[in-house]
Amino acid sequence: MKEPDWKKLYLTLFGKLDDALEALPLLPENLKTYQILHDAMQEAEDLYCEGDPS
Repeated sequence: MKEPDWKKLYLTLFGKLDDALEALPLLPENLKTYQILHDAMQEAEDLYCEGDPS
């Protein structure tokens, strides 16, 4: 079994997560969910960039 293309998986997941956040109405009952997902995206992006040799 070959190694997964982590960059492709990352970009696919984040593209869909970004789409979902844009579609989520910013109603008071959604703000905590929005913030949790947004913070997770930022944390993962920071980790991804730390590992980027370029």
